[in-house]
Amino acid sequence: MKTSTKISATLLLAGTLLSVSLTAQWNPINPGTLENIQTVYIDNDFNMLAGGKNGILLHSSSSGLNWNNISVSTELNINDIGFYDSNTGYLMGEDGLFMKTTNGGSNWTQYPTGNLAEFEGISVLNQTTVVGCGDFGTILKTSDAGTTFNVVPSGTSVLLHKVFFTDENTGYCVGELGTLLKSIDGGDSWSAVVTNTSNELNTIYFSPSGTGIIGGANGMILKSVSGGESWSAKNTPLNDDLFGLTFVSGQTWYAVGNDGALIRSDDNGESWIAEATPTVSRLMDIGFSDSGTGIVVGRDGAMLRTVVAITGTEETFKDIEVAFYPNPVKDLCAVNLNRDDSDGLSFHIYDLLGNDLVQVDNPGNKTIKLDLSNLDSGLYFYTVENKDRILLTSKFVKD
Repeated sequence: MKTSTKISATLLLAGTLLSVSLTAQWNPINPGTLENIQTVYIDNDFNMLAGGKNGILLHSSSSGLNWNNISVSTELNINDIGFYDSNTGYLMGEDGLFMKTTNGGSNWTQYPTGNLAEFEGISVLNQTTVVGCGDFGTILKTSDAGTTFNVVPSGTSVLLHKVFFTDENTGYCVGELGTLLKSIDGGDSWSAVVTNTSNELNTIYFSPSGTGIIGGANGMILKSVSGGESWSAKNTPLNDDLFGLTFVSGQTWYAVGNDGALIRSDDNGESWIAEATPTVSRLMDIGFSDSGTGIVVGRDGAMLRTVVAITGTEETFKDIEVAFYPNPVKDLCAVNLNRDDSDGLSFHIYDLLGNDLVQVDNPGNKTIKLDLSNLDSGLYFYTVENKDRILLTSKFVKD
């Protein structure tokens, strides 16, 4: 729950606007651990989770700038995390590890699966139905939130790395030797899909529009626009194995892999370019918030962060442009949201703990003068939000 201390706003005539520019520079973040971090889950800028070796589970409420340990009753490796909504989530990992949270990740309860497989992938179909995949071709499903589990025949004995469901019925699973499986009955049965490769396939993701991307060994990228029935290989600028990928917005995708490798596509996976990162660690997973905050995790506690401009639907993001000046600010600052139809939008300022310090509703195309003299010196975030999500985020420094 956000706490809000509103600061009065004085309306002025619109002046010169200095537009915010969001860059894609990847900066190292100290997560407070040197353990291998296998997975990252991002609900929003104020609720991010990362899990990894020896039961390490981290949480950030500060847009990924600071991370704290969450105590969980396991030292088994946490390999993947998935949520149904902001409260109900699950994780899976080593030796059949299966845990559930009902409060957004603050507390977790372990459920015995009766299975000792190393589960590497998880997909949450609804509040009580979860499918996991792992070694020896194991696919495990629960339909009652972990009370009982069924081992589903997969037709293979290879290591299965990731599973992704596009809806409650249709799911995909990837693994060794070019293995791709598809289910159309909620994970109760699976059939093989031809990929025309024997490369190890490590990760899979589908965009909301139905484009599927698979990442694998030797920089392999496969793309499908046919509901996962057929796949074509795309050129990438590297030969490093890819382990994590995600869709961001518009036509933008990212993938990460060995030796600090990170590649981006701006044309819906047709072509890819490399982006520099400040690490040579193996990067395992990547995720983005709706507002454009990106987090990458990897071996030996590697963690990177960026903020990118989000391209959304015309109705949601059209012409949103924020001017915030001066930055750094000492006492008084001016803010302008360059959008006349601001009904339902609000401007916020947050501290690093996620406390909502300033809220201006329906700001409109007017300059707002804010007195921030009562804020302590340090780094703060400002956002533009509607009732459902954060539409834009950036940061400023208070002197």
